[in-house]
Amino acid sequence: MILTMFLKGKSVSKPFKKKAISDREYLAACILYIHLNPVKHGFRKHPKDWEWSSYHSLHLKRLNFIDSLFTNQEKYFQAHEEKIRYYDDYDKLESYFLD
Repeated sequence: MILTMFLKGKSVSKPFKKKAISDREYLAACILYIHLNPVKHGFRKHPKDWEWSSYHSLHLKRLNFIDSLFTNQEKYFQAHEEKIRYYDDYDKLESYFLD
């Protein structure tokens, strides 16, 4: 995996899509996706443990913004926790079949 950071080209990197963020629901999903990437890929157990994440400051500095997307700060945290549980369950299921 570390080696792929230095390699470029279609055979190494996955293609990505660009999509305009057109509504609040999609923006909220993008925020969760970005915050939970280190969790999904096993770098950390929780986004709060990833020092470069905006998870730390977004809910503190942009409270009105978070409220408009997630209803309130509690639901912001709940949305993250639900996804983390999903990843944990998926890892357990995957290890059941692959180990």
